[in-house]
This record gives sequence, C-alpha cells and structure tokens, in this order.
Amino acid sequence: MRNLWNVFSTLAATAIFAAVLVTVPQTPLNAQGKGGAAKGGGGAKAKATPFSSGGAGVVSAYNLKVLTAQNVELTMQNITLALGEGCIFCHELNDLSLDTKPKKAKALMMLEMVRDINAKFGDGKTHVTCWTCHRASTTPQLAKAAIN
Repeated sequence: MRNLWNVFSTLAATAIFAAVLVTVPQTPLNAQGKGGAAKGGGGAKAKATPFSSGGAGVVSAYNLKVLTAQNVELTMQNITLALGEGCIFCHELNDLSLDTKPKKAKALMMLEMVRDINAKFGDGKTHVTCWTCHRASTTPQLAKAAIN
C-alpha cells in the first residue's frame, strides 16, 4: 500500500508541476530591452517571471543569444536538472541576464553545440540534450573505454 501511495504522490506532484509550467506567464518578446532589461526612458517594463529579479521595475532575465522566447523557461528548467545545479551556477543572483560568469558563456557554447548536433539529423527531432552527457553532473560523463 505504501508503494502505491508513493507512486500516486509522485504522479500528483508531477501533474501540479506541469500545470504550473503551462500557466507561467511569458515575457513578451517586445518587452525585452537591449541586454534583456527594459530600462527607464519610456521603455515598457518587463513582466515578472520565475526568471526575473523581482521588485519594482522588474528586470527581465532574458538576454537571448541562443534560445528563443518561446522555449527559454522550459530549457532553463531542463538545464538545471541535467547539471544538478540551480540557476545561480551560471547566472548572477541579482540579474540573471548578465553575461559576467564564465560558466554562462560555456553554457551558451554548449547550447549551440547541442542545437547543431540535432540539426545535422535533419528530421527536426531532439536526439541530444544536456542530459545526454551530463547526467546531473556539471562535468560531462565520459563513456567507458571499449574492451576488445
């Protein structure tokens, strides 16, 4: 009975998480200023999202170079799972859009690499993700050497 309860509670938590993901408001593309921030001078203020710094005059965390506005939040959540780390592993705590951490630059290169690998298949499907190599580790997991 306990195993059944564990399965049920896991499924319920997953359903709630999925519902939250679907209902999270998206920052409109036109609300993104240069560098990801909509700043003073008559610019529209960005809508608060889970990736915003919060407070008055919310600064959008989007400084899009590789991702699109449609997939950024889901991709960020997948990256945190694949690396086993939180957002501030690559991002600055107070402004997630800044490119000051070397780990963020490396992550952008790796996102481009994954996109290029998937594009070479030519079928539009995702064959490779961050998880393919990282497996909840910040360093890619190397394959074991074949024994002949």
